[in-house]
Amino acid sequence: MLFDARLEALFKQGCDLVTSFGLEILTPERGQFLIGDVPALTVRHDQAAAGVRNGIALGDAHSVVLPLGPRQLAAFGPVSGYSTIPVKLRDRLNGIQVQEADRYVYFRPGSGLEEFVRSQPRVQAVIRGAARPGSTAT
Repeated sequence: MLFDARLEALFKQGCDLVTSFGLEILTPERGQFLIGDVPALTVRHDQAAAGVRNGIALGDAHSVVLPLGPRQLAAFGPVSGYSTIPVKLRDRLNGIQVQEADRYVYFRPGSGLEEFVRSQPRVQAVIRGAARPGSTAT
């Protein structure tokens, strides 16, 4: 019973916090976004690491990012709107998708992102026979 009450209180607290966030839809100048198997990530722009597993809680994050597809990414944060982002920021966001993926990252075949995934630190990318085309195991 106490666990249920605490869980409901945390959910309400999270909802209250998120209502103050804006919604920004980002499109890269060129290239595409990766989508990891843990796609929604909390981000602090002053830290290289991202995600709750790295200690960045929702309340401590500058934004929460969620790739919607190869050309759009939703960012919940201080502003609302539509923006085009430079390649450097696209690469940072793709890098955190790779680093925080539990097991897989997904991309469109022929996108050139496989080489990017393989170049990321701490990742031992291996395409397994069971993996679907366009997915790379981390």
